[in-house]
Amino acid sequence: MPLSYVILFAWITTTAGTLWGLFELASGGMQIQDASMAATIFMLLGTLVGATGTAAQQVIGYWFGSSKGSADKTAAMVKE
Repeated sequence: MPLSYVILFAWITTTAGTLWGLFELASGGMQIQDASMAATIFMLLGTLVGATGTAAQQVIGYWFGSSKGSADKTAAMVKE
């Protein structure tokens, strides 16, 4: 279970950081000097947010979906 907390924390952190960066760009707090560098950064951020979002979705799906129920059922059958 601790790994699931790490994955969810990474997803929350990367999503919040990305939203903060977009807010800074929109409000004028951050200036873009080189368009190709900005494109590279946004591509990497998109990949990072997508990967952590997918992992977080799988963690949530396990804990609230049928996989957790199946694991609980198997553990109950072993005890009997």
